Amino acid sequence: MPIRTILIDDHRLFNDGLSLVLRESSDFLVVEQVYDSREAFAACSQHAPDLVLVDFNMPHLDGLAVVEQLQQLSTPCKVVVISMYAEKREIARFNALNIAGYIAKTVAANRLLTLLRQVMQG
Repeated sequence: MPIRTILIDDHRLFNDGLSLVLRESSDFLVVEQVYDSREAFAACSQHAPDLVLVDFNMPHLDGLAVVEQLQQLSTPCKVVVISMYAEKREIARFNALNIAGYIAKTVAANRLLTLLRQVMQG
């Protein structure tokens, strides 16, 4: 059964590219792409994903605010932050929110898929 996934990133090209990478794998089913962080909670409430990939730096609500909202979902999901920022301070802030993982946007597509599979296996 594929991993129901939601992508939350305001950069359309990156979001769409990430969707294409995930769709090439039978392990993932992209159920929604969110380009506006203010719509993240509603999309996740509606689709009850297994996995949510969240950009760190977005207008309106940043990744931290989105992660805090997602922790209020009635159906829990694993949250992985994907970002260009890999500073220890930001990583520590996300780890304090008990995210499932943090992946740099510079990672190769095949490595991303491997890492996401590992996250889902615990």
